[in-house]
Amino acid sequence: MISLKRIPSGYAEVVEYFGQNTLNGELNPQWQADNIKVFTFLYPMRFWDGTVGFRFQAHRLVGDSIVDALAEFFETAAPFDGVAGANPRAYVPDHGWDHFDGCYNYRSNRNAPRLSVHAWGGAVDLNAYLNPNGQEENKQPKRLIEVFTSRGWVWPNPKDNMHVQACVNF
Repeated sequence: MISLKRIPSGYAEVVEYFGQNTLNGELNPQWQADNIKVFTFLYPMRFWDGTVGFRFQAHRLVGDSIVDALAEFFETAAPFDGVAGANPRAYVPDHGWDHFDGCYNYRSNRNAPRLSVHAWGGAVDLNAYLNPNGQEENKQPKRLIEVFTSRGWVWPNPKDNMHVQACVNF
């Protein structure tokens, strides 16, 4: 299991841990080159734009944990649901739980007046079509939440159930 090495708390610790991603109010290209890396999923994911693929961008400190968590989810979702012998390449997609809606995206937080944790590549949105921002009912598979939180990821906001992040109090 690849767990997060540290869970920063608050803006100052996020900047200290993930690095200063802004320079003169804009994205710092040197920070981006040094910290944002391409990672490869072990199972195909459906992206927000409808394409299916294996590659995504994340902060170098968290990308391996994302890959590991999603691999465990694919491999254990069927047995967790009591379906013995199901093919993980089919079971998760057949249930529509294979939507990867973004990780690294230098942008503002849609729910607060600051940069999003996505701007550091330290947050992931999953299955957004099931859990749109603002919806209080959590429709994420229980197993998906468990594999991420067991690695130190935080499901911080009950009105943003698509979102998991590698920090608290942000």
